[in-house]
Amino acid sequence: MIGIDAISTGIDVRASAAPSRRDGAVSSFSSLLQQAGETGTADERLHAAAEGLVSTAFIQPVLSMLREQNQAAGPFAPSAAERRFGPLLDEMIADRVTSSANFPLVDAIVNRYRASMSTSAQGDRHDHANDQPRIA
Repeated sequence: MIGIDAISTGIDVRASAAPSRRDGAVSSFSSLLQQAGETGTADERLHAAAEGLVSTAFIQPVLSMLREQNQAAGPFAPSAAERRFGPLLDEMIADRVTSSANFPLVDAIVNRYRASMSTSAQGDRHDHANDQPRIA
């Protein structure tokens, strides 16, 4: 049997490998920000990271739970391929749903992150002449 690898195809595997969230754990929001990419404005990257967070943390578990509760009998039961590739399909559907719909949760995460960043930026510009303790 002939094997196909990166050497025979001439494809640089490292350059084409995209970061994945399929490791079973929900990534932290800052790591999702890094995965959102280096291109685009900061707002676009922030929105993409928030979409990824909502997709991974909220939509995918619901789809997975629905898939596991399938009680179809006989010829309508999920096949081995459906059980194996179901999580990949769940991930794709969740990503499409969050990117195509206007989710208020995504907007709330973006607004909350912007607000926390602006308050931390204001705290960094604190006037140290008085050295008054801040109450959080």
